[in-house]
Amino acid sequence: MRNLVAYRSRYGHARTYAEWIAEDLRADLVDLADDGSPNLTDVDVAVLVTPMYAGGLLGAKAFAAQAEVASDVTFVGVTVGASDPANPKNQKVYRGAIEKTFSDPLRARMRWFHLRGGIDYPGLSLLHRIALWAVSRKAKLDARKGDAEAQELVDTYGGVVDFRDRATIAPVVEHVRSMATDAYRRDQ
Repeated sequence: MRNLVAYRSRYGHARTYAEWIAEDLRADLVDLADDGSPNLTDVDVAVLVTPMYAGGLLGAKAFAAQAEVASDVTFVGVTVGASDPANPKNQKVYRGAIEKTFSDPLRARMRWFHLRGGIDYPGLSLLHRIALWAVSRKAKLDARKGDAEAQELVDTYGGVVDFRDRATIAPVVEHVRSMATDAYRRDQ
């Protein structure tokens, strides 16, 4: 079974997860910034690792166009963001971004996982620092109302926060490996 891990990363968090997943699966690794249209011929499972930016999935639209025509490939999606993936508000944002980017038929062929990356405020572009300044203003209001994640953002604003944890890729890796096991059983 041939697996491919394709990723896009702006500040490195998604790249780290993509590298870990590819290593554990012994999969080919493709940076979508270098190759926005990876060859999906002879690929059984393609894992897309994409960061969440302002409610969007970086690099996912070009990948989705390739995936639409690869009808024999099973797809797994992994979002990476600074927000807590267990928070129902964030899950709603993830679903919205996925629905906006991927067609219904393609989404039906995908399983999604959400991992937590981080933020390196000093390393952000000027535009991203301005955007996060605005987000932090709203977070201060939400924190006063008891929103724990908003308080976390307020407490860490301006610094470096890194939630990457290699152990969190286990469900992704196990899911892909289970597909190989299922395919083997069908072939017997």
